[in-house]
Amino acid sequence: MMYGDSDPIAVLRQGAEIWNRWRLGLPPDSEALAVLDALLAPGRRPRPVELRGVVLAGLPLAGAIFTEADLTGCDLRDADLTGCSFVRASLDRADLSGARLPGVDLHGAALSGASLVGAALPSAMLGRASLDGAVLRRASLRAADLTRANLTGADLTEADLTDANLAGAELPSAALHRTTLCRAELCRANLAWVELHGANLTEANLARVEAVGAELVDAVLDRACLLGANLYSANLSRASCRRACLVGARLPEADLSDADLAGADLLDADLAAAKVTAAQIARARPLD
Repeated sequence: MMYGDSDPIAVLRQGAEIWNRWRLGLPPDSEALAVLDALLAPGRRPRPVELRGVVLAGLPLAGAIFTEADLTGCDLRDADLTGCSFVRASLDRADLSGARLPGVDLHGAALSGASLVGAALPSAMLGRASLDGAVLRRASLRAADLTRANLTGADLTEADLTDANLAGAELPSAALHRTTLCRAELCRANLAWVELHGANLTEANLARVEAVGAELVDAVLDRACLLGANLYSANLSRASCRRACLVGARLPEADLSDADLAGADLLDADLAAAKVTAAQIARARPLD
């Protein structure tokens, strides 16, 4: 067994348990429970480690502690990272395509330009993570926590964000073509110029979002909440907004041509210069 001042990559290849003991400065014969106790102990900090650009593809690393580690440009394709801690770690430009990351903690992590194509991140913790320019095409993020995460310019095409929490997240100019966001929490998120062509936002909460110039062509917004949302100049042509709540929504110059507004609540909505017909409005909930 390599330990002490060993090369961190050599230690890592011995498995998550040995790695965790080494990072936390625990003796080699420490019980696994002591690792957890040490991780939770006040003032305990893992030793700094740099793994820039190393190849860890396909390794079984479930439960490993990478808190504050530098994994910039690291190759983690198809790795098993179930339950790993990457809190405040640097993963900029890392390749995590196809990696298994259920329950992973990436709170405050840096993932700018990272590739997570097809990665599995159900229930992952990504609050305040930096994912600007990241590629998450076809990634599974069901029930993931992305509160106040930075996803500026990220590619989430065909990703699954069912029941995900994106409250206060930054998504300007992000690509979410055909993305599933059913029941997702997007309250006060920044969706300016976001591309949501064909996205499914059924029963999603978009209350008070900033969605200036957003592309929502063919999107499904049935029973979604857009209370007080700013959709100035947004394109909702052919969108389905059946029984959606658009109370107090701002839609000046928005394109609602051929949108289905059956049963939608447009009370106090601003439709100045919007492309919408009287027939469409007539199908909405009667305005009191």
